[in-house]
Amino acid sequence: MLAMQPAESPRIGSMTLSLPCHPADLPVAGAIALHSPPRGLLTRQLLNLTNDPLFATGIDGRVTWVNAAFLAQTGYAWDQVLGRPIQSLVLSGHGDSGLAPAATLPLNDQPWTGEARMSDRLGKEVPGLLKLQPLADGTTGQCCGYTGVFRHCSPQGEMVRKLRKEVSKDLITGLPNRRLFKDRLKQAVRHARRTGEIIVTILLELEGLQECLNNFGLAAGEELTVQAAQRLKKVKRESDTLARWGEDRFGYLFLGLTATDQVVSLIGRLQEVLVRPFEVSGSEIRVSASMGVTIFPNDGEKPSQLIQNAAAALGKAKILGSGRMEFFEPAMSREMEVRLQKFIRLGQAVKNREFILHYQPKWNPAQARVTGFEALVRWDAGGGEPVLPGEFIPLAEKSGLIIPLGEWIIRAACRQIRRWLEDGMEDFTVAINLSPRQLNNPRLPGLVAEVMLETGVLPHYLEFEITEGVVMENPRTAIGLLERFRSLGIRVALDDFGTGYSSLSRLHQLPINTLKIDRSFVRNIHQDHKSMAIIQAIIALGQTYGLQVVAEGVENARQMEILSRAGCDELQGFFVGRPTDPDQACQAAPPLFHSSL
Repeated sequence: MLAMQPAESPRIGSMTLSLPCHPADLPVAGAIALHSPPRGLLTRQLLNLTNDPLFATGIDGRVTWVNAAFLAQTGYAWDQVLGRPIQSLVLSGHGDSGLAPAATLPLNDQPWTGEARMSDRLGKEVPGLLKLQPLADGTTGQCCGYTGVFRHCSPQGEMVRKLRKEVSKDLITGLPNRRLFKDRLKQAVRHARRTGEIIVTILLELEGLQECLNNFGLAAGEELTVQAAQRLKKVKRESDTLARWGEDRFGYLFLGLTATDQVVSLIGRLQEVLVRPFEVSGSEIRVSASMGVTIFPNDGEKPSQLIQNAAAALGKAKILGSGRMEFFEPAMSREMEVRLQKFIRLGQAVKNREFILHYQPKWNPAQARVTGFEALVRWDAGGGEPVLPGEFIPLAEKSGLIIPLGEWIIRAACRQIRRWLEDGMEDFTVAINLSPRQLNNPRLPGLVAEVMLETGVLPHYLEFEITEGVVMENPRTAIGLLERFRSLGIRVALDDFGTGYSSLSRLHQLPINTLKIDRSFVRNIHQDHKSMAIIQAIIALGQTYGLQVVAEGVENARQMEILSRAGCDELQGFFVGRPTDPDQACQAAPPLFHSSL
């Protein structure tokens, strides 16, 4: 071991500092070459007069030398720091500042610069910027220690740090935001490449938050978000990161795992904490969570890949049902790429208005004439036969394109009503289907009123069809919207009636004009007495509530005869007329209809 030769000890205040004359004269195990610095008085003065704390360590991270500024700022004496782990004096990260909560410096064979904290003798931590440099052995060239320089933050620098902290936080929950989540994932990946640890990246989407926003307003939605964040934080370990990713999404990083069987257990705990109902604005609200999960390094070696693949897994989980968790599979990337191309193509179609409306007639057996139509959209993609709505409406609903597409449908249908009226037609309605996303659009009633003014169409010519499932999913919002339509004088039909579980309990609350019997009851009406009994009950129920009753799926003369005798007000199906262009639709009539019925 080299002998330490104390230099002349300068005084700072009343404290005498004992310093080595030169970094090469340090008491270290083995020979340490500090890049062959020049020896002499000038070097000693430069190292000891600088205001920035300097230090050197051995390969084990224990202090072998510090300069005068280091001792002055920490309050330690030379013999109190010599041999101590540098990690006990200088820590990486600013604690709650947004950096990863690492308790150790990245002591490896690579230079490193980052934010850090230096702890003094009284335990006070000073933030600053640390630069680490590995030392190479003069003989072998192998790393044999480290040098470091610490520069504390100025008042301006501290202000910048605080601003950075605020920019990295979500204002509602106080959690890290998406930007900070990505930064921590980068650090975690860098660390895991050296240690072989497993990183689990999760994107979690709350299902039920949008309903809370629609029913109770923004303040209630924020309250639910905060409560959900507090519950999720209970699962979080000190080394993990929970972040708010977006309006109804959270990001989660599980770090330090060594086996994949730990993953399912941890994810199960995330789902468990959300099971209990939330109390928001005096109401009980239930939510569930869909999750997409990726594992480093199997599902991607770059942070961007892990996030992208977690989003793909989340997308599949949402498609498969509520409250599901899906691990990423390579095939999902290809599926997402195909879906993205479909989204892009559909977006172009909406922009270019590549759609047409076909109209399916509804027959009134008592009046022996067509008294209404249902407007059905088709995509004229240029490949011959138009694309049916079942192939693109779900895509439009998920992407949000249903809003501009729905607006086009309403305008196109009202223009067609105007043309029929100018041609002398009268006493008819045109039904337009509304999707769940349209029902959540607060602009819809205003849009409808605007279109009616533009086209001169009176409200009683319009009818909106909504499915029973949509109403039961979000009854408060649906009822409020239907009330506004009724105040405008627009008719409302409840489609697929009889297939839901709460039809009778909600029926008296719904401001509707029409019940549409689902085609599943009509299909075997001439053979199945139970189906006939259900239809008769629905007709009686409609008469009791003063509602019009329409039967869907009429495909033959026998069905038409039975339903006409049972008292259905209107009949709809291929036997009456298939969806077709406006000119053919208004001339439809069932081929074997007997007016004497």
